[in-house]
Amino acid sequence: MGEIHIARARDAEGEPALRVKAEIHAEVTQVCVVTLRPFQAKVEEAFTILLRFASGKEKDLSEDDFGYDMAELLETSKLDIGELVAQYLALALDPYPRAPGAEWQGAVDGAEAASAVVPTDSPFAKLGQLKNKM
Repeated sequence: MGEIHIARARDAEGEPALRVKAEIHAEVTQVCVVTLRPFQAKVEEAFTILLRFASGKEKDLSEDDFGYDMAELLETSKLDIGELVAQYLALALDPYPRAPGAEWQGAVDGAEAASAVVPTDSPFAKLGQLKNKM
């Protein structure tokens, strides 16, 4: 669910463009990185993007051109709003989702690391023993 507003605009060079303002409200199912169980999460994202139609006379970009928000180039005269919203929704998703209340119990850090017991039969412990033999 969301709201999308599309308006005619001009880019920084005065070329015709479209300004798309959108607010996305979604409920998604993600997999917790700790428990590996699916859980529901809410995503709230707002974005504004300037889209410019390809004119065939695009200039080569220099370092100075990246100081302002550039218009994204549309290759066709059709705008797929669903695809645009899907891209921004994907960017808004938490890359390391954690279910509410899920806590990682496996690793230690800081002062606890010095006193942590490392199993001697693990593959990494065996690799560590080989390092001393070389």
